[in-house]
Amino acid sequence: MDELNFKKKHSSRLTLRALLCLLGLLIQSCSAPEDDNPGFCRLSCDKTSLAANDFQMTAQSEGADFQCAGEESVSMELAWLIKAPFQRVGSSAPALVERSGIGFAVKQMADGAFKIVTPESEWCSDVCGVATVVISATCSTDKDNSYSFFIKSGAVGSDSVALKLKKPEA
Repeated sequence: MDELNFKKKHSSRLTLRALLCLLGLLIQSCSAPEDDNPGFCRLSCDKTSLAANDFQMTAQSEGADFQCAGEESVSMELAWLIKAPFQRVGSSAPALVERSGIGFAVKQMADGAFKIVTPESEWCSDVCGVATVVISATCSTDKDNSYSFFIKSGAVGSDSVALKLKKPEA
């Protein structure tokens, strides 16, 4: 009888340990890989999807006016936050949560020359839901140039971010 109690006692401990190990493996496999730069949001555009109609994309960058001194090149990082509704258990209204891996296209209205520096292979939202592109434009010595950029994914468009390059003062 003692041998039977011993087996029951130890088999339940082994079962508990096995379950804890399995739970640990599941948690570890569901977590994001460790980032090389802790505190930063990792970008992975391997498997992107388009925004659904109820997603929101809001500009995180403020527009800028830049006073040119000559024909220099000006770079600006533009960012948008992509969120989607998520129904939480026990809540009557959905909450908005950041969405990673949302592919987008950059759209613009411009009256001057510019270049999108960010390669298209990086046109998706990072793990924090932020979509970022770097724009480069060249100042003109004879006129002001205005630029307006927004992103689009599926049927959803973002609000725009404006950049104005003012010609050098005489």
